[in-house]
Amino acid sequence: MVSEALRWEIGRGRVYRLGRGRYGPGYIPRSTEYRIHQRVLALRASANVSLRGGQSVHPLPAETPVAD
Repeated sequence: MVSEALRWEIGRGRVYRLGRGRYGPGYIPRSTEYRIHQRVLALRASANVSLRGGQSVHPLPAETPVAD
């Protein structure tokens, strides 16, 4: 449940309660913040390629073999 997850994170200082139904971020290790930032940059780059109508990765073929 969401409430249990929030309670767990509050207990570890990762989330702070700002008010009724409102929560804010707590402490995030620098390495985790770096990985999140890199992921956001990659998603933005992917979205820009998509908006231009191109694809940076070839889609899977229509029929892929299935191992029996």
